[in-house]
Amino acid sequence: MNRPRRAPRCSPAAAALCAWLCCATVAAEAGEGALAPADPVQVAAEQCDPAFVEQITALLRVELSTRSASEGAPAPSEVHVALQCLDAELAIEAEHAAGPTRGERVQLAQTPAPLRPRVTALRIAEIVRALDQAAAPREPAAALRPAPAAPQREPSRSTPPAVQRDLFAAPLELAVLLQASSFHGDDTWLFGPSLAADYRVARFMLGGEAGFAQRRADTALGQIAVYAGHVSPHAAWSFGAGPWQARLGAGCAFGLTQVSARAQTPAVVGRGLTALWLAPHALAVLGLALTPATRLQLRAAAGWVAVPVIAEVQRADDIAQRGLWTQLQLGAALAL
Repeated sequence: MNRPRRAPRCSPAAAALCAWLCCATVAAEAGEGALAPADPVQVAAEQCDPAFVEQITALLRVELSTRSASEGAPAPSEVHVALQCLDAELAIEAEHAAGPTRGERVQLAQTPAPLRPRVTALRIAEIVRALDQAAAPREPAAALRPAPAAPQREPSRSTPPAVQRDLFAAPLELAVLLQASSFHGDDTWLFGPSLAADYRVARFMLGGEAGFAQRRADTALGQIAVYAGHVSPHAAWSFGAGPWQARLGAGCAFGLTQVSARAQTPAVVGRGLTALWLAPHALAVLGLALTPATRLQLRAAAGWVAVPVIAEVQRADDIAQRGLWTQLQLGAALAL
């Protein structure tokens, strides 16, 4: 007599595992069979294996699953991809509904057959993203604002001084002067013209002057005339600023004096006198340049007569060229 067999019993853990595998299988089959509301791209193939195209489409769903949510791109139906299989080469032509298009050729000769759908799907996904970026509306560029103008500085009211030209740089200077000289032995003044010439050597002026002066005086016995001429070499150090120049130096005057007498009556005899005199002296010059070539000059000299001239005059003061000698000159100079 046969005994009835008992059905094998599963443990609770095994039962749960079986139930999970069944659910996963059903879900996978449902996932493979169910289509998304719309594919990320519309793929049209020419001369391609349908299974190859299906694999590419399935991979694109994964690669571009977050395309609309993350990138804000247009709807997936707005991108159309045309594939053309040419032996080991794949031609891809993608067109976006907004206008941008792009075409590429993918070489698959060195790619293993199982990996070709994956490589193709990745390349198509890159093309789609590039078209989305090209079709995305761009924000209007901010209006270019003109660069702020640099603050304008008020022109200085005080004009910077121009570079001053040295108005006394000429090497040679000639002067025409009027002079007044006095021998304080008899406290009389002699007047006349004089000429001066100076040559510049660095800051020094080397030169000399020649002058002639005279005076006439009436006495109880007649008239006396005194004529004095001199030649005076000198050296001076010059300095100045702008149109002004000053010189300080020293020289020595070599002079010749002639005294003539004219009697009023035949009973009186007038005799003349001619003699040399010598007077070392100090010199000061002040110049004002009117132009680079012309200037005004004021000269002053003071010295001591080392070799005097004395002429006796009856019934009048003697003519005594001795002691302190002074000279003042005023005139114009020409620079050459």
